Amino acid sequence: MSVLEKWQSEIVKLNMTNYLELEGRQDIIEPALSAFYSEMNTHVKAMKLKDTHFMTAHGMHHDMNYSSGYDISIISHHCMKN
Repeated sequence: MSVLEKWQSEIVKLNMTNYLELEGRQDIIEPALSAFYSEMNTHVKAMKLKDTHFMTAHGMHHDMNYSSGYDISIISHHCMKN
């Protein structure tokens, strides 16, 4: 398991225990999050959703992180099926 793979799993399980350790590791966090956003954007394109683009994993404001109500309903329906 590469260092990046190890930390990707830690980022997904982000909590107060590992937050302080991860906070100073931008060399690992940025590539892992970038890969996550890219994968999420690939999924919405495959679902033919045109009004959704991911740039954050936490939901805080970012000008390029958006989704329409219609797209959210399609994503939610897909999540509930799986």
